[in-house]
Amino acid sequence: MELLIKHKKQYFTRIPIGLLLIVLFAFAPLIVGLLGSWITSWITGNSCGTNDCIWAVVPYLSIASITIGLLALTLFLILITIDTIGFLRKKKTNSSKHKKAHD
Repeated sequence: MELLIKHKKQYFTRIPIGLLLIVLFAFAPLIVGLLGSWITSWITGNSCGTNDCIWAVVPYLSIASITIGLLALTLFLILITIDTIGFLRKKKTNSSKHKKAHD
């Protein structure tokens, strides 16, 4: 059906890039919050907790983003499986046609 991948060469680019983007989206609030909290504590010299620093609250958004990321990962893997099955079927029919042409 070729939903995400049109050519066999795209397996090496689209799958890793897609997985990387999904993982980055899922963990972005956690990374941004911890990095912002660390930078704020480094600059001010004070600890950064949830009661006095907005950066310490941002990782709570990862509850939603990880859930959405898991759904996106599931959908991505289903689409990759459909494309792989389509390629295998196309390869099988092309090889059987090629054998008949030589006979």
